Amino acid sequence: MRLEPCRQSLTDSGDSVNGGENPNQRAEQNPEWAKFSTEPSEAPASAPRRPGCPGNQVQRHATPRALPFPLSAEARLLHDRSVRGTGAARKGTGMSTVDLNEHIPNNVDLASDRRLRRALEQWQPAFLDWWREMGPVDRAASEVYLRTATSVDREGWANFAYTRMPDYRWGIFLADPDPERRIAFGDHRGEPVWQRVPGDYRAALRRLIVIQGDTEPASVEQQRHLGRTCPSNYDLRNLFQINVEEGRHLWAMVYLLHAHFGRDGREEAQALLERRSGDEDRPRILGAFNERTPDWLALFMFTFLTDRDGKFQLHSLAESAFDPLARTCRFMLTEEAHHMFVGITGLARVVQRTGEIMREHDTDDVRRFGVIDLPTFQRYLNFHYSVTLDL
Repeated sequence: MRLEPCRQSLTDSGDSVNGGENPNQRAEQNPEWAKFSTEPSEAPASAPRRPGCPGNQVQRHATPRALPFPLSAEARLLHDRSVRGTGAARKGTGMSTVDLNEHIPNNVDLASDRRLRRALEQWQPAFLDWWREMGPVDRAASEVYLRTATSVDREGWANFAYTRMPDYRWGIFLADPDPERRIAFGDHRGEPVWQRVPGDYRAALRRLIVIQGDTEPASVEQQRHLGRTCPSNYDLRNLFQINVEEGRHLWAMVYLLHAHFGRDGREEAQALLERRSGDEDRPRILGAFNERTPDWLALFMFTFLTDRDGKFQLHSLAESAFDPLARTCRFMLTEEAHHMFVGITGLARVVQRTGEIMREHDTDDVRRFGVIDLPTFQRYLNFHYSVTLDL
């Protein structure tokens, strides 16, 4: 099934991200926007081909190196980080060896720990059941051009290929260890970082990991219906990239729970799949992840504000004295850059189009022209800013 351009509304009120015009339509008039489209085009022989496409047709990379709109310095940095994975993935870089042939791709040597591997393989079917129930709706059979982590090499840590989301290769990857790393602050400052969980901090560390892990599936649940109202194929592909990477971040936290917290960890890992965003009886832990994300303006606000809070949280955890947690979060930050990029550029497109229509028609009443007015934008900003502060 091919992902066709979507022309539904950005919000329930009927506003569109480009005032009724989407990036795929703009590509027809502006060559620069052709780089922004995910429609098939002529491609060099080395380009990845979509199975079933005749000749040399290929869907374009949906996170291009050259974008047809200006970026802030922060957005440009995030964009550059988000495409860094396009280099060839290298196995065994640094001090870790990536095993891509395992049932669960990893660089933590699962093959040598049969008990841990068996526990994770038993958890995997429950995860897939959760994905089929609570993942993106109506897209199980769609082939999507997705970035998949295959390495921890900063020069080329991912491959791009077409895959069905239920077949995505969710893996466990930790940044390479630093044998000289020391605890940087607190009562244990200067001591070697911990490779095992100290008994005095067991409950606190487990709680931190569970809360972080709970946010990952929650955001997928919040966004599962957005594929039905995507402004463009570009936005749809970005949404699905975020979704599968949130799933991989869940795997990262579940690995820590299984590997370092015994029976309690296994029970917590199972509970991560049982809670539901917004459910009255089984809500997610943090209030922000029980709110609805009913439209694309809400998604852009979420990825701009809430994911920004998540970035700071990951940076904090990346300084943890518990080294496996720190290494896990350092690699997660590599993927998180793209999520914030989606929010920054999404809101920029909305504001830009609103400003263009206001200037063109010399009026603040722009809703009748099919764009989002500034009072609506302000209400969304106020709500999501407040919710994010509660985190």
